Amino acid sequence: MIRKFKPSDENSCIKIIADCFDKSIILNKKGKEYVKNLFITKGYLTKKSHKYYIFVYEKNKKIFGMSALNRNYIGKVYVTPSMHGKGIGREMMLFLEELAMKNGYKETHLHAYQNSRKFYSKLGYKFTKMFIYHELDGIKVPTYEMKKRLKR
Repeated sequence: MIRKFKPSDENSCIKIIADCFDKSIILNKKGKEYVKNLFITKGYLTKKSHKYYIFVYEKNKKIFGMSALNRNYIGKVYVTPSMHGKGIGREMMLFLEELAMKNGYKETHLHAYQNSRKFYSKLGYKFTKMFIYHELDGIKVPTYEMKKRLKR
């Protein structure tokens, strides 16, 4: 079941994000540590939940995934690494796309890490351009901007 994020979900979501960064996300070391530490900072997700729609994927009272939507921008989708390939990410993406359509958007876009480009491509997302976040201390986080035209 996909439901709206609650502040009490934060610890479970932090664990999922940390596991994804440790086991499956491909980034340079400095970039990986910067982004991971930002997302797993206590209170960060709860604060972001006031700006983004944040959702969790829950089964048998255990959270296995999380995702976010801001207008027609899909924030990263994180799924417990041991549950990759079981359809959770796909189900969350379809849910977010449907919500974007209900809110009047005809297109969604996202920034993918290298390892998730194939996943998003299978869902119909097309690469548009390389995007690099420049942060302090020379940290560069490369992502791939991708877009999808939504159809009813």
